[in-house]
Amino acid sequence: MMRALIRDLWRDRRGASLVELALIAPVLITVFAGILDCGRMFAAKLNLQQIAERSVEMATSAGVSNQTYQAIQTNMQSDATSAAPSTATVTATLWLECNGTKQSDFNSACNTGEQIARYASLTINGSYTPTFPLLFGTLVSNGKIALRGAASVRLQ
Repeated sequence: MMRALIRDLWRDRRGASLVELALIAPVLITVFAGILDCGRMFAAKLNLQQIAERSVEMATSAGVSNQTYQAIQTNMQSDATSAAPSTATVTATLWLECNGTKQSDFNSACNTGEQIARYASLTINGSYTPTFPLLFGTLVSNGKIALRGAASVRLQ
């Protein structure tokens, strides 16, 4: 009697699909959660990048010759600060290159015959707090993932 019951249970396949679903469901949910978090993180990174690019574009849209370099730097900084998330840090920098060599002073002049190149750049450092931080392992520091958006333009 007991052997027949065990043999019947061993051959019964009616609950196999449910058991298989119970085994694979946590894996599928984890993969889906990771994909969702990666998508949201990429969107946040893309947002920072677009803010940087648009701020540089807006700061130079009036024309470089119509405004001072410091005004361009100020405009980039203020445009990006107003559009970026409140937790992001915005840095606008100007630099001068003479024959491809970066100079320490933006306002200095290059020697006669050297190629002059003045640049403005904008960097926005932000962070993303993942919904499922355990999925990202070492990328997460203090519960956040560092993100960066940057853009630059040649002024002269």
